[in-house]
Amino acid sequence: MITIRSMSAKRFIQIAAMALLVGAGAFAPGTHALASGGNSTGVDAAAGTVINLSNFKQTFNGSSPKGKVTLGYSADGTAQSIDFNLSSINAPDGTVLPVQVVTGVYRTIVSYYSYQVVEYTTTSGTLTVKGKSVVLSLNKLNGDVVPDFPAQTVGTTEIRIFSPDGATEILGGTTGKLRP
Repeated sequence: MITIRSMSAKRFIQIAAMALLVGAGAFAPGTHALASGGNSTGVDAAAGTVINLSNFKQTFNGSSPKGKVTLGYSADGTAQSIDFNLSSINAPDGTVLPVQVVTGVYRTIVSYYSYQVVEYTTTSGTLTVKGKSVVLSLNKLNGDVVPDFPAQTVGTTEIRIFSPDGATEILGGTTGKLRP
């Protein structure tokens, strides 16, 4: 399901803080940056864009979950694949974790004046725990449905993984650029 997400005051403040980091050059391609709760992001030429997920210094069922998500792009820069690799998920096999892929893309609106807005799209899905981990690879070449995330240069991609009841975000990370 894809929906346009409205922004809360808290989210607006988070985005404004990230904009300051972007303005300072904290998200230059090929580097690792610490922002948004200790998330580090980077571009791995062989693997695509890697989003190292943060557990926000919280535990889940007595364990500190870890993970990364790799975003793969086709030659024309569109979304091609997404790979989830999570570990230390202290939950029984078969536990379903809700996941959201939130993308922000700049759009230019032309009226009397031109201005830019960020349009957010949320794609929801689930991940299933097996052996205290989650490994899932989706690729359009295999016929899988892959969320339409933007290239780092034209928008942002945020990954949010929640507890089984959906009440607590247990892992999260962001990559991309807040200015076109």
